Amino acid sequence: MQAIFLAAGMGKRLGKHINKCMLGVGDTTIFDNSVIALKKAGITRLIVVTGYHAEQLEMFITERTVGMDIIFVRNKDYASTNNIWSLYLAKDYLAADDTVLLESDLFYRPTLIKELVDSQKQDIAVVSKWENWMDGTTVTLHGTEIEQFISKQKLDLRNTDDLYKTVNIYKLSKQFSSKFFIPEMSAYISEYGKNDFYELVLGKIVQRKIASLFAHIICDKWYEIDTELDLKLAIEGVRI
Repeated sequence: MQAIFLAAGMGKRLGKHINKCMLGVGDTTIFDNSVIALKKAGITRLIVVTGYHAEQLEMFITERTVGMDIIFVRNKDYASTNNIWSLYLAKDYLAADDTVLLESDLFYRPTLIKELVDSQKQDIAVVSKWENWMDGTTVTLHGTEIEQFISKQKLDLRNTDDLYKTVNIYKLSKQFSSKFFIPEMSAYISEYGKNDFYELVLGKIVQRKIASLFAHIICDKWYEIDTELDLKLAIEGVRI
């Protein structure tokens, strides 16, 4: 089992001029919190996709990460692409092993990754019951199986009772990635380009029922840090 950490984005809404995962939350950083979580789960190989201020971030990660095999993949087109391209650049690694996929702006309890690794389900998306403050991609479920992904643009706020927010943490088997996810990403990029989200590809996979993706529902606090307010709430939440 390995992890892929997507950290190429510019984080324009936050306006800090450093990569978001370098920001402090409580007595740690966003990146360090994920490393702690990965180590608790027994994961020692980490592929990091960098882009914005890549040299600075790679030095930061190299200097403070002990006991892990770190591999860097650079997205040189980070300013004009989105996470689908960052992940696609790491496709050879994604196809090589079972993978925990996570993004660089998330702060969550460190035992979460171990829960995914220990789960008998092979292909899992972490989700949280929809609340009004949330933003972004949502899913609906049939039991614990994801039946559809709903983009932010198509979300109907008049009917949110059955919605769950994607936390942007996944456990994906080598088979799922090599047989379904990577070929579908390739086809999507060829048709729509590089400036989009890999969640749309996952949505097409489950919609067409070519593979199953299951939900790991969490009820505890987690934070997706896109703005100054998000960062403030995360810091205050950790202090409570």
